[in-house]
Amino acid sequence: MKDAITGRVRGGYCRAVIINPLHPQLPKLVVMVQVTCNRFTAAHVRSQWERLYDLWYRDGGKNLGSILGPLVGHGSDGDARRFKLQLQDMSNTSETRFGIAWRGFTLSGYLQHGRVRGIHAQDVIHNAKKGVNPLDVNSRIIQLGEFPAIWEHIQLVFRRFDPDKHGLRASDEKRPDRQDFSAVQRVARNRCRRCLAALRPGVKTEGTEAWLEMIYDYLIAHFGTKIALISRVQNL
Repeated sequence: MKDAITGRVRGGYCRAVIINPLHPQLPKLVVMVQVTCNRFTAAHVRSQWERLYDLWYRDGGKNLGSILGPLVGHGSDGDARRFKLQLQDMSNTSETRFGIAWRGFTLSGYLQHGRVRGIHAQDVIHNAKKGVNPLDVNSRIIQLGEFPAIWEHIQLVFRRFDPDKHGLRASDEKRPDRQDFSAVQRVARNRCRRCLAALRPGVKTEGTEAWLEMIYDYLIAHFGTKIALISRVQNL
């Protein structure tokens, strides 16, 4: 009782473990919801991952693994504890690794007891926002060769071109909500980048164009509905 009063913290957060079957006709499955004070460690997450793995394949017979397929990996929104574990698994050299033999494509998994593991994923939407946000931070300098990638270029597009040309909204210029994913999509798409190119040679927008094209390719690789698998790999 004394330890509870002096050392424990009221949980103000919630953690969830959700199974996401890679099949369009299968719904997501919530298997755990846990109140937390957000002081859990990477070791705690690892123990839950291993427990989930054991339950997935338990008894070696009729289990979730035999019904839904292998538990290939875990997702994260960028939390440092999960990211640490993902890096450990994705750089594991003690097991047989496999991947796609494509130049620059580093994502790979490994086989353990004949089962696929370690193909983890970060939140694509979160990553895209993290790609755009540094453009509007004065303390961060994104330099591609002699060309800077800066938010001022986007502001120039907004001021010099009509909305039907760039497709941006009034809120996109001042960015009151940095978690607005739709704004990231509008800034990265081709219409905005064509306007950026039209500012040259008076304004050196090449760095901003290249940076936004990278974000666009990343989004298309994950969300594009008409892109072939080989093009997704090339984009990544």
